[in-house]
Amino acid sequence: MKKLLSAIIIALLSVAAFAQDAQRTSVTVNGSAQLTLYPTSYKVRFFLQEEATATTYNKPVTKTSLDSIRTVLFNDIMAYGYTESDLRLLKRSSTPYNNGANSTALYNEVYELKNIKTTTAEKLVINLRFNGLKGVIARPQYTIVGKATQDSLYATAIKDAHNAALNLAKEVGKTIGEVYNVNNYNNAVFRDLSNEYDNTDMYNLSRFEMNLAESRVIPITVSLTYELKKN
Repeated sequence: MKKLLSAIIIALLSVAAFAQDAQRTSVTVNGSAQLTLYPTSYKVRFFLQEEATATTYNKPVTKTSLDSIRTVLFNDIMAYGYTESDLRLLKRSSTPYNNGANSTALYNEVYELKNIKTTTAEKLVINLRFNGLKGVIARPQYTIVGKATQDSLYATAIKDAHNAALNLAKEVGKTIGEVYNVNNYNNAVFRDLSNEYDNTDMYNLSRFEMNLAESRVIPITVSLTYELKKN
């Protein structure tokens, strides 16, 4: 009997709570904030590939060795204050020569310099040219957004939402009560932006490129639901 009575009481309380929620009016608002990031430096990738010289039919293809091309790269970057040890080898691979019309393969390598100043990166992209260098691509590096900055952005977005709720409530002759629902739409927004261009595929590296307008805007959006109360 006691168990039955307890179950009835719990059921009645649940119904009362549901009725109270059903009668509660609310307003849902969005708040936003944003952070603009600028490159702190650049990483520069160099695509090297053996040079092939066409020959007559059935004769071997003459190639400029990758070793000699690599030596030219090492010597050229010295003019910009870097040494061979500053370069990191990212990839070694090969590609068929003459669209696979014969068995000859052209070997290639991808190297990278990191933490390069903007002016130096631009010079490397514009000025570095020699046989066997198929591409130089500069990509920005950004500071990782720390927790303190993240918390500050969310606080700004929440304040923006709060002000919007106050204004909307005022328009309908009410005021806002407690917040009973919060949504965050930016779960992955603080990823490391410096890792967005890590493709080392030769088809993406066969060009000389640097985008000088590399600022990135990180948007923050929160959604808050407030109880609406009579004045």
